[in-house]
Amino acid sequence: MTALGDFLRSRRERMSPVEAGLHAGRRRRVPGLRREEVAGLAGLSTDYYARIEQGRHTEPSPGVIDSLARVLRLDEAERVYLRGLAGSAPPPTPGRTVRAETRRVMAALGATPAFLLGPAFDILALNRAGRLLYGMPEDPPNALRWMLTDRAKALFGDEWALLVSEHIGIFRRREGDQPRDPASARLVAELCATSDFFRSAWADRSVVAGSRPVKRFRHPVAGALDMAVETLEIASAPGQRLVVMTPAGGPMPLLESAGRRM
Repeated sequence: MTALGDFLRSRRERMSPVEAGLHAGRRRRVPGLRREEVAGLAGLSTDYYARIEQGRHTEPSPGVIDSLARVLRLDEAERVYLRGLAGSAPPPTPGRTVRAETRRVMAALGATPAFLLGPAFDILALNRAGRLLYGMPEDPPNALRWMLTDRAKALFGDEWALLVSEHIGIFRRREGDQPRDPASARLVAELCATSDFFRSAWADRSVVAGSRPVKRFRHPVAGALDMAVETLEIASAPGQRLVVMTPAGGPMPLLESAGRRM
């Protein structure tokens, strides 16, 4: 079984015959749709679809992928993810080196928190305001790994579980663009082995298009902070994204003074 096959199977099993316009029947031995039902609705032979799901046909055409996305009623994020999994062209080499120009932009943001995400959700760089907002060390960790810590739970309070689930869904969406990235595969294996929460969320195979526009922080010194989040792609470094946070309402919190009291 491949990542493509696993994802198709998970979406097939979550969809009821009624949703697909079929009669449910009296007894069904499998959850959701059968392979032959998906194949028929997509205009494919059952054997051909079975080979895709079992990883014996790893490069289905774009037309086939679009037909399957339509039958399984995938949303836009899931469609993009599916196309990435089915792509036969080698992905661009992910960039992990931080350009000097990017560092200057982050420094110029001053009191505006910002961090640079790389492939596998590694935090490649973090400006001082970002470090004070998140309470992170000088050597920033992996974002997913950090979100599973007690410090992250305290910082996000009641919204922590939902935020982590969203981060995992975004990571899966990004991982679809780089399905051969060994760093991503190692991270998934590590977190599945060490975190019950991650293992359960990853098994759900949810895909999320992007981060929520506003995050609420419960900063230990600055108090409750609603921060608007904007994510910018770094065109000169494939796979890198600059995340910038500004106050959703009111003046920028005094993180510098908060940092001196932490």
